Amino acid sequence: MGWKALYRPAGRRGPRVYWRRRLFAICFVFVVALAGVWAVAHGGAPQPTGAAVYAVATPIQPSASPSPTGSAADAQPQAPPNGAGDTTPGAQASAGSQAPDVGEPGYASNPGVPGPTAEGEAAPPACQDRDVSVRVSPSMLQVNRGGEVVFALVVSDRSLGACDVAGLVRTVQVQNGAGPVWSSSRCGSPATGPTVVRPGAPVAFQVTWNTRSCGLATPGPVSPGAYDVIGRTGGVSGFGGTLVVS
Repeated sequence: MGWKALYRPAGRRGPRVYWRRRLFAICFVFVVALAGVWAVAHGGAPQPTGAAVYAVATPIQPSASPSPTGSAADAQPQAPPNGAGDTTPGAQASAGSQAPDVGEPGYASNPGVPGPTAEGEAAPPACQDRDVSVRVSPSMLQVNRGGEVVFALVVSDRSLGACDVAGLVRTVQVQNGAGPVWSSSRCGSPATGPTVVRPGAPVAFQVTWNTRSCGLATPGPVSPGAYDVIGRTGGVSGFGGTLVVS
């Protein structure tokens, strides 16, 4: 059988049948060879699967057993920072000294002296009339003749910074339809209290009236009737309502 038989197959069947068989055989040989090449290219050591993969990927964690010997420093509690939690009397007294009582909210305390200034802070300037507002509140609206009424002269700061009202005359005046009958600045009852006012922190000056006239009228107990209360600081005044003396 020579090369001629390969190109011109002879048999009982037609040449087309023999060519199909040969083509199938060639394709089969090609697929087997391709599979062999792929196996060689992707061959090597077998890959672990199942439990082996888990054993490799998950290392055994050591058990957290307590150490039989511990450091003495680890067993000692740590001291709280800045003396927090210290319940000794000395520590409590020291902590309490850092939060002094500031008196009644909304009003300056420590009557009779200017408000404190921070170390190195310059003294506040003198207040002008435009810097303050005034109101006065009596402790009662009706009093018996010969009794006493306490007035609170409240001065508020309308400026953008602190100022001192020590240079402004602060007075409470009581008057009726005939004119003034009593004034704290003329009848020996000056308004006492702190003199430095700050925005949002008004100061209150306290004066007491004994329902007697002096200085501006004939001295003696005032007559029963209605009296207007006026508060003044410098050239600024505020109406404090009507007080009835019976």
